[in-house]
Amino acid sequence: MVNRHACDRYTPVRQYSSVRVSVMQVKKSKWVAFYLTLSALYPMVLQAEDKVWYCEMTAAVETNLTLQKNLRLEKFKFTVNETAIEFGPSGFFHNQKIPMREFVRTGKFFAANDDSLLSFRNGSLQFSRVAPARVHAVSARCADSQ
Repeated sequence: MVNRHACDRYTPVRQYSSVRVSVMQVKKSKWVAFYLTLSALYPMVLQAEDKVWYCEMTAAVETNLTLQKNLRLEKFKFTVNETAIEFGPSGFFHNQKIPMREFVRTGKFFAANDDSLLSFRNGSLQFSRVAPARVHAVSARCADSQ
């Protein structure tokens, strides 16, 4: 055997003829690795679906420079996925869509747009909206079934 480097002269060269891997074994191991990767990613794909939350307001307030008034407490629902939160067609949130800013999972996320902030964690929703001359704040308890 020809040594390519000077340091190879001092390193004994050993050949292990018993450790030969056939081409078929390599192809099999690649398919096994591919299968294991897919099975690990499969739960993440399932989690990307929309989830519906049903909520009931515990507090809703509107305030401006001169007064603070309590708003009517209501029930509402919204759908969440990795890109946005979409509310139903009635009530305080009437068809509002808020883009996602930080999505951890369907039970923990933060969404915001130009005038609204929404935080959701463990079934607790906190929402605020700053409009010209007034501010809205809403707290609600939510569950993933009615």
